[in-house]
Amino acid sequence: MSAYFASPLLVFLSESMIIFSLGQAPLRFLHSSYGNSVISEIIRKEIRGIEGVLSIVDVEVSHDNSYAKVYYSVLGSEEQVAKDKEIIEKNTGKVRYEIGKRIRLRVTPEIKFVYSDGLEQGSRVLDLINKISKGEIK
Repeated sequence: MSAYFASPLLVFLSESMIIFSLGQAPLRFLHSSYGNSVISEIIRKEIRGIEGVLSIVDVEVSHDNSYAKVYYSVLGSEEQVAKDKEIIEKNTGKVRYEIGKRIRLRVTPEIKFVYSDGLEQGSRVLDLINKISKGEIK
């Protein structure tokens, strides 16, 4: 990660994120790897009862940081997926509170979790590729 100093504005650049910071307070909470990692860490450390493998797929944030859509996927049985969806929905306020504590923003975004079955589809595709490579499917 490289940093360019433009006193007092600090800009961090990497291939998938840009964060503008004035002192200690970020001006923009962007999606990509930064938002994904913050939310993943909060869910991993603060939310209890997750049974399946939960992954944050993407985070879309409005231009003024007032709203955020968090796309997530769960890999597990149908019961685990249903239970994890319920736990995530129930703990949306806690995730928002933790984001507000960890990232200094003027407005902590209102969060909406959106389920995506991307991990399940990817797993099925890999299973099919493995079966084809073994000659089980022609």
